[in-house]
Amino acid sequence: MCGAGMDTFAFRNENSDIQIFELDHPDTQRYKLERIRKLEWNIPENVRYVPIDFSKDDMTQILKKYGFDPSVPAFFAILGVTYYLTLPVFAQTIEKISRISVVGNKVVFDFPDESTFKEDSVERVRRLSEITAKLGEPMQHGFSLSEIDTSLNRHGFLIDTHETPETIQQHFFAGRADRQKAFENIHFILAVKKEK
Repeated sequence: MCGAGMDTFAFRNENSDIQIFELDHPDTQRYKLERIRKLEWNIPENVRYVPIDFSKDDMTQILKKYGFDPSVPAFFAILGVTYYLTLPVFAQTIEKISRISVVGNKVVFDFPDESTFKEDSVERVRRLSEITAKLGEPMQHGFSLSEIDTSLNRHGFLIDTHETPETIQQHFFAGRADRQKAFENIHFILAVKKEK
């Protein structure tokens, strides 16, 4: 998981055969590990916490250092991260994942579309952008589907599934009693490493 943050999949996963690598900034990861210790949770043996500064460190080298085997099929999750990346940095991330991927490996991520920074965008979309900027993590880019598709194809990935804001609403939010709904600018992508 790239930019794992406070994700708890490692503790919810019941398959001990799955090797989990959580990549995150050293400061964020240190905070998370402190919280885990305070909660007295036992870290599963199949979990590796990998401190990394994505802006400086080579993800492929660091993953290998922590025991990642590029010849083993893998699933990469980059959730809640693309909001803070420029298009070139996103493309570099996909390129690094491609370098350590076998055919059939998958990558899943969410991304904000090009409506994110438009003056006539939905109010809560504008508000989210303003809040993240005030917290010191400004959103960098609203991606078009063609930009995403080009970046993936250039580095050997094909889009397998594209969930639009509308389909996310239908699949995950329809009929909720709490009135929560999908953001109008957020898409999910599942991409697969193709044969050369």
